Amino acid sequence: MQLTLKVKPASRVDALFLNDNHLILALKGSPQEGKANRQLVVYLAKLLGLTQKQVVIGSGHQVREKRVCLLVEEAEQNQVLQRLDEVLEII
Repeated sequence: MQLTLKVKPASRVDALFLNDNHLILALKGSPQEGKANRQLVVYLAKLLGLTQKQVVIGSGHQVREKRVCLLVEEAEQNQVLQRLDEVLEII
């Protein structure tokens, strides 16, 4: 299962929201030395009820637009989508 999202590092708060049909992830972590990437994995795992090993940045390690792979069984995908829907802030 993959998500494409835009990361906004060095934000005031950690938040996941939907803006013009794009997932935006605001993170407090700075983009230096991969801090924001590490925080992305920790934050998404906690938010979606997954382990950190189940959240993998597939592409976009050096840029703000990232493709994140959620390593979940097919039977779990609906639960993850439902949880994502519950936590999204729509702007």
